[in-house]
Amino acid sequence: MDLRRDSLAGAAEMVLSLEKLCRTAAPGTLVGTVGKIRVTPNAANVVAGVTELDVEIRSLDDELMNSTMEDFLSDCSRVSEKRGLSLFSRQMSHTMPVVIAPQMIEIARNACTRVEARWMDLTSGAGHDANQIAYIAPVGMLFIPSRGGRSHCPEEYTDIEQVVKGTEALLHCVRQLDTSV
Repeated sequence: MDLRRDSLAGAAEMVLSLEKLCRTAAPGTLVGTVGKIRVTPNAANVVAGVTELDVEIRSLDDELMNSTMEDFLSDCSRVSEKRGLSLFSRQMSHTMPVVIAPQMIEIARNACTRVEARWMDLTSGAGHDANQIAYIAPVGMLFIPSRGGRSHCPEEYTDIEQVVKGTEALLHCVRQLDTSV
């Protein structure tokens, strides 16, 4: 075991480092995800020679995202050195956080109340098209609940009643924005 340079074991340590950093850096304002891992040769009885991680860090605070990524890469360097591994990293993209205008939030709240839908303010780190549209116009988003909070997975399911209420709320938002222009 002492002769092994297992890239997957090192990557596992790095994933846990990201989780710890994001839980402790600014609780409730930062999330980090390793959503994809590629292992080579990816065989049950062969020590991993190359492991690739796709890492994403999200926050409404761009400086916090950047400093957390720096801390993460520093931890990755420490793990690599300790385990005798090589480390290569590159930034695939960077999306600036978008803060929703208070007027848009109020319009969405009123629309949900009007259709008798329960609502809550929700900070979403997801990019969606809103990140791009925000460069040219105010944006907002309405989310409808999925069973068990599951989304973007095969288990995702939303009751038709929730879809209808969400659609009605969206219509009220559009109408309100149309009359306020």
